[in-house]
Amino acid sequence: MVSGVSGLGMNASAMWQSLLQKADTNGDGQISKAEFVANKPTDGQGQGPSVDDIFSKIDTNKDGFITQDENAVFVASMPTMQPPSPEEMFTKADTNGDGKLSKAEFVAAAPKGDSSSSTATDTNKIFDAMDTNQDGVVSQAEFQAAMMKMAQNGLNTGQESTVSITA
Repeated sequence: MVSGVSGLGMNASAMWQSLLQKADTNGDGQISKAEFVANKPTDGQGQGPSVDDIFSKIDTNKDGFITQDENAVFVASMPTMQPPSPEEMFTKADTNGDGKLSKAEFVAAAPKGDSSSSTATDTNKIFDAMDTNQDGVVSQAEFQAAMMKMAQNGLNTGQESTVSITA
């Protein structure tokens, strides 16, 4: 492995290998600007920095190629995308600050998928399952216990368990 990359962890190395495999069409172990442009990263919405700007940011020595070390430094400088903790989600959803989530607060904070009635039904079922003492509100303890259970179920099945609440 190229020096300086091993300390950045598996993610930077895995990202480089993926990018190299996809974009390094001539097999020289680095990515030229033409190769990068031909395999341009997208954000799914056509917004954000231009491909030229991204390439220039990664190609720190300005030789027209991205090396593994340059890519590793770039990846390490990217902010981590950590999901919010259950405490953060609860606090954000608890709009009146009473330490409990009403069904209205829970529904308002739930991720918005399509506007189908099944999504609303699922949200209500999740609320009812979290409200273990059936008092009509979800306490922080109930919320955290439910989140832990969902996380464990995701780990036990080998699948990622992702639940988020937005406000």
